Amino acid sequence: MPLIKSVVLQNIIICPELVDFCVGHSHTLESISFLECFGCVSETDRPYHWHELFNALLNAKPRRLRQFEVMPFDIPLENEFWLEETPEKIRKTRELLGKIRELLGTEPNPRLFAYKWLDRKYGAVRRDDDENRRAFLKGQDHASYLKLMDLINTNATEHRGSARTIP
Repeated sequence: MPLIKSVVLQNIIICPELVDFCVGHSHTLESISFLECFGCVSETDRPYHWHELFNALLNAKPRRLRQFEVMPFDIPLENEFWLEETPEKIRKTRELLGKIRELLGTEPNPRLFAYKWLDRKYGAVRRDDDENRRAFLKGQDHASYLKLMDLINTNATEHRGSARTIP
C-alpha cells in the first residue's frame, strides 16, 4: 500500500468509504484538507455526519497528522422560504434561528460543517439548511472536531520539538 502523506479532497460526500480510506492511511497521513466537502443525511442510503469522520480519525490516533482543514468556514444558516412552506414550518425555523443566534453569542469560535442533499431526480447537490441548523444545535460535529484538533496540535508541537532535538 502506498505511503500517502497528504490528501486534498474537494466536493466529496463524507461517507464510510472515505472514512475507511483516511483511517487506513492514518499511520502515514500528515495533512488532510476537505474543500467544499459535505455530510449527507437525506436522500442517501447511509446518512453520514462529520462527527463520525472526526471520531474515526481520533480513534485511529494518527501520530503523523499535523495539518487538518475543513473549508469553507461560513455555512449560511438562514434560507429563503419557499412559497409551499407552511406558516408553522416558517415559525419553527425562526425559533431555531433564535437559538442559534444565542449559541453564536456564547460559544467561542463556533464551527459549522456543511450538509447537503442529493437530488436524485435532477442530479443536483443542494444545501441542507435544516440539517445544517440541527447539526449545529446538537454540537456533536464541533465537539468532535475540537478533540481531533487537540490531537493534531499535540502532534504538531511534538514534531517541532523532535526536529530541534540534537542526538
